[in-house]
Amino acid sequence: MRTSILKRSVCIGTAMLLAGCGGMTSPVTPGASGMSMAHRTTHAPCPLPKVWASQLSPAQVEGYTGAGIALACTVNNGAACTGGPFKAPFGLASDSAGNLYVADVNNSRVCVFNKFGVYLATNTTTLWPRGVCVAPNGVLGVAEEGVNGTGPGMVEFFGTPLLGGAATGSATSPSALVADTYQWCAFDLAGNFFATGTTAGTSPVQQIDYLTAADVNLPAQAMVASAITTAQYWVSMYVQKKCSNTNGEVLAVANLAPEIVFFKINPGTGVPGPGGTTLPLTSYPTGTDDMDQDAPNKCSTKAEVYFADYGGGEVLDTKEYSGAIGVFNIAVPAAVGVATNPTGQE
Repeated sequence: MRTSILKRSVCIGTAMLLAGCGGMTSPVTPGASGMSMAHRTTHAPCPLPKVWASQLSPAQVEGYTGAGIALACTVNNGAACTGGPFKAPFGLASDSAGNLYVADVNNSRVCVFNKFGVYLATNTTTLWPRGVCVAPNGVLGVAEEGVNGTGPGMVEFFGTPLLGGAATGSATSPSALVADTYQWCAFDLAGNFFATGTTAGTSPVQQIDYLTAADVNLPAQAMVASAITTAQYWVSMYVQKKCSNTNGEVLAVANLAPEIVFFKINPGTGVPGPGGTTLPLTSYPTGTDDMDQDAPNKCSTKAEVYFADYGGGEVLDTKEYSGAIGVFNIAVPAAVGVATNPTGQE
């Protein structure tokens, strides 16, 4: 499993621009509106996708039905975005309206599409964006690594993401977090912000940093280090909303075990606490690579979390309450990101 991390780290760094880490073509060429030319010509209705998935080779984002059927009218190689086609579409997020946010690492931007995959706007980031997340009030959070995979990471916030506006706030890492990247991010219902990063040193560990909702849109802040660290490699993050089995919001982080670890969020301060509970993903396919991102659906006894499995070239779901793998299991070459439509748990 650790070999897979090194393999992915090379491709997500400077080598991502090389042919060996993924092409820049797509089987469908979008028109000016961001939809496929076939859709614009026939005016046929495009079914709403249940799941979006991003992949590095070819560099594209595609929508799928609940049965795992690819929707050709939602295939998009990013050509409509400011700056041209995707180079490395990685983290995905969607909001309550179903709008889709794509972190395009090597192009230093987040491209925004509507729920049908039609291009809306581009947000330019300072560094290389890895993870994206949307607050209940619409603020877009972006977790970024240093350009070319070097230097400290940062996070940025965009208050009007659908308008393609400039960043409204930013935060740098605390002194203990000086490695090259922030990887994943999440907001809770109150607007508190969380991100994962890697500490420096000969034995780096994964660490969760946070900002309270009051600090998110200030021009410049320093992320606050929580007491949560692990030697495991975290590969995704989301906030599980107020579900009956949690009695409050919890911060959920998946790792390579594979398992999901849940940390309680203090409702008054927004601080995630240590000592989380663990849900092993007991039926995760044997021999597959790391999970790179997840997207939970509505909170219920049938709740599911969707995983993009880069090494296995697939997207699958897990029944969150049991840890068992569900029925959604589709082939997506070099899959790195997934988002549901619309987003998250309610």
